[in-house]
Amino acid sequence: MLRRCLKALCIAPLYLALAACWISQEPILNDSNASDIPFEGTFASGDNPQEVATISKGAGMAYEIGADGRSESFYFMEVSPEWFVFQFSDPVKEEKEIRYGSEEGQKGKRKPTGISGYQFIRWRDGRIETIEPVCTKEVAAVEGVKGDEKVCSFETFEQLKGSAKIFAAAVDAGEIQAKVDKVLVSVAN
Repeated sequence: MLRRCLKALCIAPLYLALAACWISQEPILNDSNASDIPFEGTFASGDNPQEVATISKGAGMAYEIGADGRSESFYFMEVSPEWFVFQFSDPVKEEKEIRYGSEEGQKGKRKPTGISGYQFIRWRDGRIETIEPVCTKEVAAVEGVKGDEKVCSFETFEQLKGSAKIFAAAVDAGEIQAKVDKVLVSVAN
């Protein structure tokens, strides 16, 4: 159950991070640049109310997201009062077997990395909507961003924040059709 609840918030291994299209070789968000969020509490999946996760303040600027008695820490970056970027990192700390294949599509061993993926969260009307980021030409044109049609790679906080503002504004203006991956609804305590 925990994995399903955490996936609802886009906490996933690297293979999902790469599918998300926005990555960095090392985590960008940390205690010095992460944001507080307005959506602490208990949330249920919009399509399966039995899947429940809690979000609470953790150490420093991190937040704990948990279910089934387990939790993990993550960072958020505010883009606007309604838009946030969520950072999740490759949990591989040592060489281990790959079940889902490598970038080349091969199964085998994966070396430790610090790769992080980024997902959007839109917070409105007591709901969390997870939004898959797209590597648009406008985002890829931000100075220092490496991008193509599939993946945008960031090196700095400024690149990530500037790109996130461009993406959120384009979605709000209807220039990009945002793909909502999951909807979580606040549960009254």
